[in-house]
Amino acid sequence: MRLLIFAVATMIVGGCASTPPNAFNVAPSTKPIDASYIVVKKDLRFLPSLSGYLLPSGMYLPTSRNEHGVYYQSPKGITALGPLGGPHYPMGGIYRFKRKDGSIGLQVWHKTAQGGITTRELNSMIGANLEKNLAYHE
Repeated sequence: MRLLIFAVATMIVGGCASTPPNAFNVAPSTKPIDASYIVVKKDLRFLPSLSGYLLPSGMYLPTSRNEHGVYYQSPKGITALGPLGGPHYPMGGIYRFKRKDGSIGLQVWHKTAQGGITTRELNSMIGANLEKNLAYHE
C-alpha cells in the first residue's frame, strides 16, 4: 500500500515539476505604456498548491493600468501548472498594485479565452523567493 501511495505522489509531483513543451513560446508583442519594467531573473515556478504557474525569465513590460496598479506582460506568456500539465497563456504576466494599507502586492494574471482577466495572489514561498528573483525598475 505504501508503494502505491509513493507512486501516486511521485506522479503528481513529477507533473508539477515538468515544463510543458510550449512553455517558452513568444508572447504577442505589446507596446509599453511607460518606462517601468519587472525583471524575472530565472524561471519562477509558483505552486501554492497542486496547481500554479510558470513565469519565464525575462523583462516584463507594462501594457495596461487601472486605478490600483499596472499589468506587466511576460515576454513569453505564462503556463499553468498542475498534476496533468496545463495550458499556455500567451497574454499574461505580473500585476503590480498598491494595497489599501499602501503596501505593494503582486498577482499572476492572464487573459482568458473569453477575453477577461484572471488573477492569483503571488507571494514568496519555497522555490519562489520573490525578493531574490524579481526586480522592479521605474
